[in-house]
Amino acid sequence: MRLAISQSNYLPWIGYFKLIAKVDNFVFYDQVQYTKNDWRNRNRIMLHGTARWITIPVRYRFSDCLSINQIRLPAGNWREEHLERISDAYSDQNDFNLHFASLKNIISADYQYLSQLNQKIIKYYANLFEVRTNFHTSHTINLKLDRNQRIIETCKDFSADTYVCSPKSLNYLDQALFEKNGIKVEVIDYDNCLSAYRQNSNAFDPFVSFIDVLFMTGMREIKSRLGSSGT
Repeated sequence: MRLAISQSNYLPWIGYFKLIAKVDNFVFYDQVQYTKNDWRNRNRIMLHGTARWITIPVRYRFSDCLSINQIRLPAGNWREEHLERISDAYSDQNDFNLHFASLKNIISADYQYLSQLNQKIIKYYANLFEVRTNFHTSHTINLKLDRNQRIIETCKDFSADTYVCSPKSLNYLDQALFEKNGIKVEVIDYDNCLSAYRQNSNAFDPFVSFIDVLFMTGMREIKSRLGSSGT
């Protein structure tokens, strides 16, 4: 049984979906402290040849010490602004109307919390991309444990013998401790998520929202990057 854990991101890059596609169970780790200027409330799209941020204007002070799943979505017209910028960037693509309608419905929905919106987007598109991973939330993770022990205990909760993670996770993972607990650490290979595709940009940039791949290349390319079967 294979497991991955990650905080929910807003309109994440395609590699986020590849991580999901490579495991049996994926846990949203949204009960940890929210961090400003991160991927939780923003991402980038290609607009007129340049990567541009689209950011949900969350009101947050470090002293608030709120977890990701406690962050409320702000009032205002940011939803309309995001959709307008996405339309401006991709409306000339062949399948734009097909995919934009669903994205508009999700972003326009009356969610109260950032985590709810992020998870809805991720679950919807994982299903669209034929990824059959089971999703879970992190409500039962014991935050009193250190980072490695939290992950190990979560793996045990799901009877997972393999923990799949990004290369950056090796900066803090104690692989010997995982092995001692009978859990293999597997680092995901993002190479095909980093390879160039037809992009409306002055210089290719792979670190943009998955919607750039979707609108510019279509479902076939998405599934190819996630794995030939989409799982």
